[in-house]
Amino acid sequence: MPETLVRLHLCVNDPANGEFSGLCREITLDDCELLTLESPYFDRHLRCAIERTYFRLGKSHCWQHHGHQTWIGNWCWDAVLVSPACAADVLNFCIRRRYRWTVAGGIVLRRLEAGEKIEAGDLLRLAIGGKHA
Repeated sequence: MPETLVRLHLCVNDPANGEFSGLCREITLDDCELLTLESPYFDRHLRCAIERTYFRLGKSHCWQHHGHQTWIGNWCWDAVLVSPACAADVLNFCIRRRYRWTVAGGIVLRRLEAGEKIEAGDLLRLAIGGKHA
């Protein structure tokens, strides 16, 4: 059976014109209602690059993706399809870089409030079961 993939939305495009900015201001799991992390800084965000098979946040943290879409929802957002384990790693990386959660639900909210790492299984349950899984 093929692995279930989840979609990470990356707020990486300039809000003035929709062009790729190379900076990630926010990151969400599939739907903004499930989990949203945002940079706590007005003028400092993680650098971002999205290539054909991988994407990078920060100076050298790269992850494989299984598809890339542009202008998801509106022109500020792009999305990458990743494994739940990859998504958990990316989100935990952003949290270590002081990105803060503004929306969270279910087991992920409980983990964030307890200061625990997000696990791949948590994201899979959240993506399948919705906000309250």
